[in-house]
Amino acid sequence: MISQTALLKKYGIKVKGDLGQHLLLDLNIVRKIVGALNPQIGQTVLEIGPGLGVLTSEFLRHGMNVIAIEKDPKFVSVLEKELLPEFPDSLHLINADALKCDFNELCEGLEPVQLVSNLPYYITTPILLKLIESKPVFTRAVLMMQKEVAERLGAIAGSPKYTRLSAAASAVGSMEKLFTVSKGCFTPAPAVDSAVIRFNFKPLTQIEPKEHRAFFEFIKNAFSERRKTLVTLLLSQKGKKPDRIEMELIFKACNLDLKLRADQLNADQLAQLFLKLLNRTGVIK
Repeated sequence: MISQTALLKKYGIKVKGDLGQHLLLDLNIVRKIVGALNPQIGQTVLEIGPGLGVLTSEFLRHGMNVIAIEKDPKFVSVLEKELLPEFPDSLHLINADALKCDFNELCEGLEPVQLVSNLPYYITTPILLKLIESKPVFTRAVLMMQKEVAERLGAIAGSPKYTRLSAAASAVGSMEKLFTVSKGCFTPAPAVDSAVIRFNFKPLTQIEPKEHRAFFEFIKNAFSERRKTLVTLLLSQKGKKPDRIEMELIFKACNLDLKLRADQLNADQLAQLFLKLLNRTGVIK
């Protein structure tokens, strides 16, 4: 496959940086990302936002099967012309918005599946939350994102960068920061440097599968007003809920101080609190 810049010129494509399109040019970075997945012949990788296929082509040449989800029809057209004829049986192109795709449905019967993406900047957090909260079939993911988002993803409870994203991520897996990528490695160059991380998924064993959606909704609500104590926040929400006395008893049963905020609780503590509320009140759903 010819270079990214040559493809842009060949097809007269203008990359829209304001829409989060930043094509990776550095082939050394490409090799490092591919290597981070430990590619094996016959394995399946789902790629979000392949662009002009700089990573896609490498996976295919390693003998992998690639499901590539690309929203921009101009990029899809290039991939159909440049890669599909060479790899008709191992490349599956999908012209769609990844935020609207059902990853489990796409990967049905293909487990284990790995995920890779140079995440479009403007949908990085929504995509990460979708991956974390939809209980996907992925075993691990190698993702490139803004450095600050990577820092939030891996933040620990009590740190300034610990957020809903951090809590939800640590509930279903663990993150390794692999390396940073200078903004000069892209065209057009983004405003900030990026980081490549590897996320290893693990089962959410503390919570019954039927309660997963409610648990992540609980985390979302818990972080909705960061300055409030969690007791105050939970008591202020609409709908049926424990009274103040019962809420305080639940917190004490979890060995949690009544003055704690959500950003001071790790994922295990949040899961324990969720289960206590669910089992003693039945009002989480």
